[in-house]
Amino acid sequence: MRRSIFNNQVIIFLTSIFVIFVNIFGSVHFIAITLAGVIFHFSQICYQNKMYYTLFMVLITFIVIEITQGLAPFSLFLTSFILYTIVLPVIGRIFSFEKLRLIFDVVLFYVSILSIHYFANDEILFSFGYTLLNIALDIIIIGLFL
Repeated sequence: MRRSIFNNQVIIFLTSIFVIFVNIFGSVHFIAITLAGVIFHFSQICYQNKMYYTLFMVLITFIVIEITQGLAPFSLFLTSFILYTIVLPVIGRIFSFEKLRLIFDVVLFYVSILSIHYFANDEILFSFGYTLLNIALDIIIIGLFL
C-alpha cells in the first residue's frame, strides 16, 4: 500500500472525531452526511497496518454513524470486516489500478449498506440524492489524499 496522509494514526483519530461531530450535528438538522466511506477506508488501513487501537476509534465512529442514521449496531463494522476479508481480495485481483479500486470499494460499501438495510427493514435508508452526495463526498475526500 502506498504511503498517504491517512496512514498516520493521529490523522485517523482526528478525522474520526470530526466525522462524529458532523454526524451528531447533522442528525439534529436532518442532514444525512455520514462520511462512512472515509471511515471504511480508515478501517481498511487499520486492518492492513495492524493498528488495532486506532481501529477501536473507527469502531466508535461507526457506532455513532449507526445510531444517528438509525441502523442496527455494529452493522457497518461487520459489513466493512466482511468486505475486507472476503469480497475485496477478489476485487483486488480484478482491478489493476489501485486508485480505481479504492473508489470502487467505497461505492461497493455504500451499495452493501443500502442492500442490507433494505432487506432488513424493507425500505430505502437514504433518499437517492443523499446517497449520491455521500458517495461523491467520500470519493472526493479519499481522492484528494491518495
